[in-house]
Amino acid sequence: MKHLQKPKIEVDKIVDDCAASYRNGTRNGLKQKLIDSKDYLKQASTAYDSAAENGNWEMFKPHITVNGNISSDDMVNVYDTKFVRVNAIRNKYYDKIMSLARTGKCPICGIGHVSTLDHYLAKTIYPTYAITPYNLVPICRDCNFEKHDASLELGSSPLHPYYDDIDSYIWLIVLLSFDENGLVAKYDVNPEMEKDNPQLYSRMKKHMSLFGLQKAYSIQSATEITEYRELWKVHRLEWKKKAFEEYLRASLESKERFQRNTWHTALLRALIKNIDLLIN
Repeated sequence: MKHLQKPKIEVDKIVDDCAASYRNGTRNGLKQKLIDSKDYLKQASTAYDSAAENGNWEMFKPHITVNGNISSDDMVNVYDTKFVRVNAIRNKYYDKIMSLARTGKCPICGIGHVSTLDHYLAKTIYPTYAITPYNLVPICRDCNFEKHDASLELGSSPLHPYYDDIDSYIWLIVLLSFDENGLVAKYDVNPEMEKDNPQLYSRMKKHMSLFGLQKAYSIQSATEITEYRELWKVHRLEWKKKAFEEYLRASLESKERFQRNTWHTALLRALIKNIDLLIN
């Protein structure tokens, strides 16, 4: 997962703009309800940021109303019909948050292109945070589809690109094996992580499962192995083992300068450890 900078957008500005786009009397007085709830939503945004910084995800509980007077359906309507669809609002906030993924690559999988905003806390279950910028993360459609709407599980909340910077760990590993199709790469969370930080390990496992990353990464590796296996085999046979290992390490170091844990860096680390598999 790629760490992203948090959005620097105040939720009260979003509330003002969304409320202004409603006509008086529409949706059971939603315009006035938003105005009346602006301070509440601002305080909730501040509390979200503080809790997330400290990993206190257990404080977030599913609920059906916001400030006692706005329904979950109404907050979904604010997001879907105003935040996303009103061009002036979309350009000002939605597109700015989307641009936080500077390379355009999904921070969750590192494979797909950013194309939507995901609610880390689902807007249908945690409507208070439907338009909270800290809760909106730019990701690809495949990751958004895999995640669905789910409530947080105590002790195993998925990773959050704004608050979890985990690239200091080598946490993604590959186990190489052979089957009828040849060399196969199976991805998992480094089991050493469980000894060092059990809670983070649990969250990483949840993250991998929730977004279907084991399958996605294995597909990417299968393509890479199919395309490069013969070239690797030639290099391994023509060069001395040490020279070929240095070649793989140079490729790994180049990719790690951008991000240490991707499907590609994990595959290269596994190939370096199992270099003789390439001549089988």
